[in-house]
Amino acid sequence: MAYQSFIDIPDLKRESVLSGNVDADKLKQWVRIAQDTHVRNLLGEDLFDRYQAGLIAADLTAGETTLLNDFIKPLTIHWCLVVVFEFLPYTASSKGVFRHTSENSETTNKTENDSLVEKHRNIAQHYSRRFVKYMKFNSSSFAEYTSNADEETKPSTSTDFGGWIL
Repeated sequence: MAYQSFIDIPDLKRESVLSGNVDADKLKQWVRIAQDTHVRNLLGEDLFDRYQAGLIAADLTAGETTLLNDFIKPLTIHWCLVVVFEFLPYTASSKGVFRHTSENSETTNKTENDSLVEKHRNIAQHYSRRFVKYMKFNSSSFAEYTSNADEETKPSTSTDFGGWIL
């Protein structure tokens, strides 16, 4: 099956603090990772696959389009930013891993970057909670939300990650 992002790069840049000059090719992989690691868990396998197929075939219903625009896109954008801000400052090449610097600005330190990641994680969790709450009362309108079987990823109703407890 072909892979379809729920957001496009202009959406991501427009709805975030990402600069317009960030290379779109460097962002695509993080959108996919955010969708596969966070969004798929919230939607469950069947609803995730329905949106993949529906976006490719351009046959989403009005209700599915509303769910996409009002819930799935915002949570996808912010989960993507959680992933992006952890990795975007770095580039790997044959000479090693490098942290980017700028001539006319100051790069953030690890503490500032971690704070930025956590702020976006909080926003992503907010949108995830909104989605779960909406689906709790409207799942009958989206049959794929409850149709997962066997080893398929079932929709998660847990939206908070509080870190590791050692």
